[in-house]
Amino acid sequence: MALKQNWIDPQDDVQLNEESVHVWRASLDQDDRVTNDYLGLLSRDERERAERFHFPVDRNRFITRRGILRRLLSRFIHCAPNQIQFEYSNYGKPRLVEQINTGWVAFNLSHSNGKALFAVSRQDMLGIDIEFMRDDRDLLSIAAAAFSSHELEQLRALPENLQKEAFFSCWTRKEAFIKATGKGLSFPLKNFDVSLVPGDRVEISRVKGHPETLFSWQLEDLPVEAGFKAALAVRIARKNLQIFLWNYLEAPLE
Repeated sequence: MALKQNWIDPQDDVQLNEESVHVWRASLDQDDRVTNDYLGLLSRDERERAERFHFPVDRNRFITRRGILRRLLSRFIHCAPNQIQFEYSNYGKPRLVEQINTGWVAFNLSHSNGKALFAVSRQDMLGIDIEFMRDDRDLLSIAAAAFSSHELEQLRALPENLQKEAFFSCWTRKEAFIKATGKGLSFPLKNFDVSLVPGDRVEISRVKGHPETLFSWQLEDLPVEAGFKAALAVRIARKNLQIFLWNYLEAPLE
């Protein structure tokens, strides 16, 4: 699978085919006009969810990311953004309802500290994660609770000045993988290993009880702003997949 290394502005004729994964990056901190426009695209249940946020900044970011998701998906399923309907798996992973998903489009999204990534593909098992690399956490304690013994050993062996970046590399790779499986945190984080040492190949090296799955997954780091880490995981039906990186550009709403 080939990863395009630079984020570029999209063309009008962006095509989603069997050989591609498209990733958009966006800022969720928009002015009130944009946020209100996105609010008009949301379903009643999304509006109710938005109202449950205590802080206005969190409410507005939720509205913006759901509005952006609807606009992106509308490109590929020929459905107006405000008519898009979602359903959820038993593990809570969102997907388009079958009746409108005529192009077999899959998606996943992640957000952190006002930044968001949206992945869209025709490959059904798709996961993405972005994390702001905060300084106010005891990373080794978190790793001891969440990482496999092999990952924890590798993290502790690194010089202290490399541990923060390695921790977030490991975390985003693991999150992207479990999101792609569709099982989320019900898939034990300790039951598989990902690489984390800077400079090593980005990969899943072990899945407990399922060694055969190593040959059907691709794991990639994504280049994002300083202070963030991000990763994408996809189960590969085709070996020649390309990952395209797009800047999400605000446009007049229909």
